[in-house]
Amino acid sequence: MKTVGFLFNHYTGHQMFHSLPIAFAMAQRGDCNVKIIVSSPSLETLARTLQNYWEQKHGAITPDIITAPVPRWVNMADPLVRQFLFLKKKAVLDHNIGLFKSLDALVVPEKNSLTLKKHPALQNLKFIRIRHGAGDRARGLDASNKEFDLVLTSGAKMQERLMRDQNIAKEKLPIIGYPKFDMIDCLPAPKRLFDNDRPTVLYNPHFRRSESSWIKMGKPVLDFFIENGDYNLIFAPHILLYQRGIRHGARWLGRYKNRANIHIDVQSDALIDMTYTRQADIYLGDVSSQIYEFLQTPKPCIFLNAHNVQDWQNTDIFTHWQCGEVIDSAAHLNAALSDSQIKHRALYRDTQIHILDKTFARMPSPSAEAAEKIIKSLNMENH
Repeated sequence: MKTVGFLFNHYTGHQMFHSLPIAFAMAQRGDCNVKIIVSSPSLETLARTLQNYWEQKHGAITPDIITAPVPRWVNMADPLVRQFLFLKKKAVLDHNIGLFKSLDALVVPEKNSLTLKKHPALQNLKFIRIRHGAGDRARGLDASNKEFDLVLTSGAKMQERLMRDQNIAKEKLPIIGYPKFDMIDCLPAPKRLFDNDRPTVLYNPHFRRSESSWIKMGKPVLDFFIENGDYNLIFAPHILLYQRGIRHGARWLGRYKNRANIHIDVQSDALIDMTYTRQADIYLGDVSSQIYEFLQTPKPCIFLNAHNVQDWQNTDIFTHWQCGEVIDSAAHLNAALSDSQIKHRALYRDTQIHILDKTFARMPSPSAEAAEKIIKSLNMENH
């Protein structure tokens, strides 16, 4: 049997929800060896937790879950330098060539693993990419996608952009839908956060300073909800904002804690398992791909144009801004929230449905099953 590896080489588990379901579906089928390779004990724990949830719905599976070893000095030095240097991520790749050589194909949710292609021992290893998210930012749709044997796409939107902008052949960009939804379907419903009927707003700023609303508008947004108890607020930024806080401008949030109408979370797994996108009534954000997970059920959205982006209506990377009102100051937040339901029904709901259909294909079978069949159809005979 062929052996397919799934690599998770990060400090948080946000990438795991996107390709672990494919690994689990492949293990369920039983006609491939499945190795789930993680870079830390905490990611191994999360992988086993998600496996347990998967098995409760689909039955027992037996993938091989491996924590990739690195030299002891790397584990000691990494906490000191990770704000600015991905020391451990590089070490996982450099010190596990033998493990990667045992594979016929490697599925990754990022592009850094492409450095493995340069190693002489891995010339026949097939590389398959699945993006961790289905957003519009150009960063994940760059020329690196050409180096993969397959790029699994969630829908026509991503496939068309890669064909047009990167000149990648359609057959290398199969559409599989969104496997993360398969994993979410296995999880229990999220616990209700607020014991009232007030609208709940999710503020979900991205971590990258050049695109995020956090540095320029974050504090005024939070201040608004202190002063306006007519709304509940979930402050749940991209998980990397506080993971690399010095680099990304994380700030002390003590003033906003212990408020009856404000829930703050900057580090738990609830940031990545759709706990908050599933229960919020209104989305407030900038460029995070979580907007599309929120819009699995069409609801009002407000977007913060913190960088005074001009002509965003004609730019692919802001396609999602067509799904709600765009404001350039927190001073406009009260009016935008007050009108959000009316404008949603009159102006944005149909647009949301159209864009969502292009973002997430409706597959005849679960996305994870579609993906595992495509991976197994890849020619791996030369390994």
